Amino acid sequence: MKTLPFPSLPESATAESVAIDGLRHATFVTFADPHALPTTLGFLKGQRRHLAVARIDPWSVWFFQKFGDTASAVPDETVLLLWEKSEGGYGVLVPLVHRGQRAWLAGTPEGLELRTQKWDRANAKGAATLLFTAEGDDPFALVERAIAAIAERLRSFRIRTQKPTPDWIEWFGWCTWDAFYREVNVEGVLAGLEKARAGGLQPRLLILDDGWQDTDGKLLQGFAADPKKFPNGLSELIRRAKAEFGVGTFGVWHAFQGYWYGVDPQSPAGKPYRVFDAVQAPHSRPTEEPARRVLIHPDDIARFYHDYYRELRAAGVDMVKVDNQANLDHSLSAETTPPALTMQRYQEAFQGAAAHHFRGETLHCMSQITDMLYHLDSGNVVRNSEDYYPTIPATQGKHVFRNALNNVFMAPFCVPDWDMFQSSREAAPFHAASRAISGGPLYISDKPGEQNFELLRKLITADGRALRCPQPALPTRDCLFVDAYHQPHLFKIQNRNGDTGVLGLFNCHWDEQAKAGQPVSGRYSAADVEGISGERFALFHHSTGKVELVTRADIFEVTLPPLGWELVTVAPIEDGVALIGLANKLNGSAALVSKRWISPTRLEITLREGGPLALHLDRPLVSASVAGTKIALTRGAAGASILDLPVVSEPTLTLEF
Repeated sequence: MKTLPFPSLPESATAESVAIDGLRHATFVTFADPHALPTTLGFLKGQRRHLAVARIDPWSVWFFQKFGDTASAVPDETVLLLWEKSEGGYGVLVPLVHRGQRAWLAGTPEGLELRTQKWDRANAKGAATLLFTAEGDDPFALVERAIAAIAERLRSFRIRTQKPTPDWIEWFGWCTWDAFYREVNVEGVLAGLEKARAGGLQPRLLILDDGWQDTDGKLLQGFAADPKKFPNGLSELIRRAKAEFGVGTFGVWHAFQGYWYGVDPQSPAGKPYRVFDAVQAPHSRPTEEPARRVLIHPDDIARFYHDYYRELRAAGVDMVKVDNQANLDHSLSAETTPPALTMQRYQEAFQGAAAHHFRGETLHCMSQITDMLYHLDSGNVVRNSEDYYPTIPATQGKHVFRNALNNVFMAPFCVPDWDMFQSSREAAPFHAASRAISGGPLYISDKPGEQNFELLRKLITADGRALRCPQPALPTRDCLFVDAYHQPHLFKIQNRNGDTGVLGLFNCHWDEQAKAGQPVSGRYSAADVEGISGERFALFHHSTGKVELVTRADIFEVTLPPLGWELVTVAPIEDGVALIGLANKLNGSAALVSKRWISPTRLEITLREGGPLALHLDRPLVSASVAGTKIALTRGAAGASILDLPVVSEPTLTLEF
């Protein structure tokens, strides 16, 4: 008990210390008596300030962040509490889902409280481990190792690095949602693919979003497509998309419940299965239009998913985007469908069927609830924030801000998806820059004929491959506990491509009183990139092409206008060479496939695609060549050295010094 960061536990609780490399005071707390909850933990010891990741209200399907320095500032439904200690270092509290109980944290005037749902306590299945805590010197490693330890303990989910990354996230994609909303049809989809091809783009991923299914507007009627919108079914559209337009992965959307309000019990989608009428749980948001919700019973949900996915797979579908997952919790309060146990059975049924029929290639959406995360065994891509709203100015900066901070909690579980965006909107470059550094999927929702092809080409190669970082982005350490959306602070996001860093500088601030964005100023340095090696670097600023030769200790200042941004490549100078990457791409260092010194004077570099390779040289270059053809070294106006490589797939460049 002496190592716990709070003063009290009920008598029925036991604290078990565990050894985790790099962490201190790592402890699991198990409750033998579920009726001991909720319980007051008290005030955190030595807290300076905190970041709480939470469902801001009980009906939220997304995580948000709250900042503070007292226990009472911790919101209800908190799923991760990370705090900075006044004497140095960091602490973390993680409430868990175990044996039919979902726990969360809430702040009160008496300190932190650990809570569970009363319906789950009534159906508890023995002692449950419901809390983990630890301390460490690195906040990101602290959370990552905490989630890994929880996965090993609970054995109900696997962390991101233990699961295969689906191939489709490596390719540029198009989703039909913002292009058509629910009015999508076969003609619109084909027109969108044709317009993209005319502009020289090749979406290799296509997601057919809401609007394609056979419904009565609220309930699912059958597994086939709406015959009015898709008279020849899905199979003909999928065949043409793949054969005529080069689509490699064709995905379809559906709600976790079949459709938003479930299934029609008298239809082919509902009649073969046991169903139940969903209840309006006491904690749910009141509905403006009360309507019947009919859900597949947990006893039949696995059969439902297998039947559905068998038909989709036969039509040519390759993956599914499954929406509205966290909302299932709002429909469950009866003793026959206790929330945590029912959510678990639904997740196991959905993921099991998807693993069988689609090799687990799924996109979880509206699912930011720990009932999903602590049962995420096969899926590895999860929507990471509230929707991208193309026409609402106040949400543009918030979208990027929320996503980067949600990554702190989500990245250990999965590849966080920062959502689609539209390339022709005013804020499109801001979103494109954030998606370039995010490490997640890269896809748009453009209306046919409204694409900004010049901007999109900065994100991908000619064959449609996304230039993405291989791991999720994270905020910089000095941005972890600062509300850069509500306050005028520079927001920084960092990632790496191998040993090369990428630093994103963003103005996410929105002045609520002025109903507008405001300029922000701040400082940045090469040291903002976690884990980067070296002492000397070439900083390449994408928007200007400017190169600064710096040390780890050098600090720079920047002022950004509303929705202003900059991407800075942080290239270590090694053996007199700094490889920056393709200067015409937002994440140009992602185009570097490999480099190796053949001899002390010969360096061989392979790229995903040719183009203007930016680099810095501290040593005289004798020659540069690709496949025996000499390449001239030129000097960019802002200081970068440029080698214009032929625009072919995977050229190998040889440098002689």
